[in-house]
Amino acid sequence: MSDFATDGNDAYISRILSKDMVSKGLLQKLANGIYFKPQATRFGVLKPSMYKVAEAIAKRDKAKIQPIGATALNMLGLSTQVPMKLVYITTGMPRTVKVGNQTINFRKAAPRHFAYQGKLIPQLVQAIRAIGEDNITSEQKGQIAELLRKYPETETIEHDLNLPHIWIKKLIAEIRNNIKHDE
Repeated sequence: MSDFATDGNDAYISRILSKDMVSKGLLQKLANGIYFKPQATRFGVLKPSMYKVAEAIAKRDKAKIQPIGATALNMLGLSTQVPMKLVYITTGMPRTVKVGNQTINFRKAAPRHFAYQGKLIPQLVQAIRAIGEDNITSEQKGQIAELLRKYPETETIEHDLNLPHIWIKKLIAEIRNNIKHDE
């Protein structure tokens, strides 16, 4: 956008370009300041998933995000329930973004939550925390084992397993040991 700015008012130019592109059908507005390029299907316009919207907001804001609670459970396939309210912890500004009838909630979190090097383990930690120490089922342990087989993260897992609460670390280690014995 700054290539078009001659008077230093990027926000004004951005607003004009967005309105022009929306009126021409090149963009569609999802929420305040959030646009997407529409893709037509035989069923209508294909909108991006709320997960993609959250990632785009984080990228725009140069912030890190991590799904928590039901959001993490659904993303990993540990729950089939699709949350109407996605919840993420963030290094950016805490806020709630409403998109249609759904919301994305960004909560400020301590830097230690973003010290992980891999992608799977931090999501697993948040999902397991949401389930609770005494509530995890053998089926969920099997699903976690499958995730660890599919995404082993051999370069980062030893580092990442030193970060969560001890009960989560023990649970993941137990599941990993069972995988090694099964192979």
